[in-house]
Amino acid sequence: MLGESPNGNLLKINKINFYDFSGQIFNDQDYRKLTIETSASKTRDAVFLNGEPLGVLHFKKDKDALRQLGLLKTGQLTPAPAIIQSNFSVICAQIDPYTVEYPQKWTKEFQAFGTQSVNSEQQEMIESSAKILHHIKERPTFLFSIESNKKLGVMGLAVDNQKAETVTKWLTAQKVEWEQVPTEDVIRETKKGLAVFHLVSSSIPPKTLENMTNKFGAIIESDGDYQQRVNSFATRPQFLKPPSQSAQSPPQQSAQFHSNQDIQNVAPIAIKGKPIPMNYPLMMHGEPNPLPVNTCIDAMRGYGRTHTTRAYQPYKQYGFKEGDIALATGIDKQVAFRVGKQYQITPDMIADPVYQQQWADMEKHSPKALPELFTGKGQVWGLHLEPLGDYVEGFIVPFPEPQNRAVPKQEVQPQSVTIDDLRNWYNAADKLGKSENYKKRIVEVAYGFKAGEQLSAEALTVMNKDTSELEAVSRLTQIAQRIGMVWGKSDENGTQIEGKIYDLAFNTQQRDLTILQKNGEVILNLQSGKVWTNKVTPQILQTFEDANSQIDKILEKNKSKELEIHG
Repeated sequence: MLGESPNGNLLKINKINFYDFSGQIFNDQDYRKLTIETSASKTRDAVFLNGEPLGVLHFKKDKDALRQLGLLKTGQLTPAPAIIQSNFSVICAQIDPYTVEYPQKWTKEFQAFGTQSVNSEQQEMIESSAKILHHIKERPTFLFSIESNKKLGVMGLAVDNQKAETVTKWLTAQKVEWEQVPTEDVIRETKKGLAVFHLVSSSIPPKTLENMTNKFGAIIESDGDYQQRVNSFATRPQFLKPPSQSAQSPPQQSAQFHSNQDIQNVAPIAIKGKPIPMNYPLMMHGEPNPLPVNTCIDAMRGYGRTHTTRAYQPYKQYGFKEGDIALATGIDKQVAFRVGKQYQITPDMIADPVYQQQWADMEKHSPKALPELFTGKGQVWGLHLEPLGDYVEGFIVPFPEPQNRAVPKQEVQPQSVTIDDLRNWYNAADKLGKSENYKKRIVEVAYGFKAGEQLSAEALTVMNKDTSELEAVSRLTQIAQRIGMVWGKSDENGTQIEGKIYDLAFNTQQRDLTILQKNGEVILNLQSGKVWTNKVTPQILQTFEDANSQIDKILEKNKSKELEIHG
């Protein structure tokens, strides 16, 4: 039953059926007097600080030692000088990953010892070690939006890398546009056991953002705070794997996740070699683009691009061979393709108008792009490829239905563009330093679109051009910062790199980046995250992609040497 005091406080009275009023029903309208009796509680030995209780003594050996010193007397307060420190332990252990073995048969504690009971001392040790065990086992999730993120219009999300798959599904379910940052671009975070995602800020619903900050804490906005947070984690052994789950059936989440698409495979596909970058705009040289897409990666997705051209042997550079299944990567997507034949493109072929047209039909560039990009190059290689589908969570998923290539009325189908695309276009134009009148025109197009007007082919072409240009700048910025981490010299003004072809200087705090050719010509100039000068071409971007590949080789070589040293 419940008793209510005149002050409105409630008192819960249990086990009334065991005593003298068993079975009696009470329904008072007025207050009556009750007598409350409490039994004597267990006596505990306590420590007081400045006259206030600090805590109780637990271990018998501690009490015995204090009694021997005359500091613990029953019923008396005995002053004693003491140095007090919070009980916090840190363990730094280096484990050879090749010595870690898991048992074939797992045995639970109660099976081994015949009891599930835990004595009080053991329970105290378990509870006191919970914090450090949590830090060892799991990395907390946190949000960050430092200067380098803001200039790209993204918010960072760092999670335990063992939760990455779950996080991607949740983000997609929330309709948040995201990209997982490649591990080679976040080497330090990866060593700490973190996976890093970039979330497009404009795509995060306000309610979702509120829920995330409530759960994960305030967004980290200072680069110094971010570095301190990452450094606070212990390095996680990279080769430590969980016990084998071979008895379980293959995961079915992908099939549920892509309910509107058919999964081509019932088991994850074996991908060979390194991903081949395909994040370049189609080069039309003023000619009309017959496709409703504007990048190389999208031209592979159902629009007939079956060839790529490189300045190195593709088989050797990317580590695959004819018949393998490999990946082509863009900013926010991956395409699986079957590797075809590679062949050397000679200077005569580059100058041949017939081959130029054949090359354009396979690449979807203008024929003029071939001689412009590759005349005078030491070696030029072509690679045939067969696009198979989007690569999502280890599965090959059929490409979306291609849009109608014919645009008879200079319009596109309204469902091919969303209002979010127009918002992203405005953000891209702003970051590219476009004029206020230019951005005002985008706003007018967006208002018309919301009113039911169809987007013209000219507007779609310009939108694709701007977004592709920003993607190229963003990718170049990422690579430049990574190059700076490996080869740059840093001081209070930022980081500088002197290369054979290009010189770089950037300041992450101020969101400044300058890339110059050796003759002093500025190729790219970012000031406070805004583009002031942009002369980036696919050829320049490819040069930086090659430098990025060199970094991969250096890191892999260093890792091999480290393993030899510790082996």
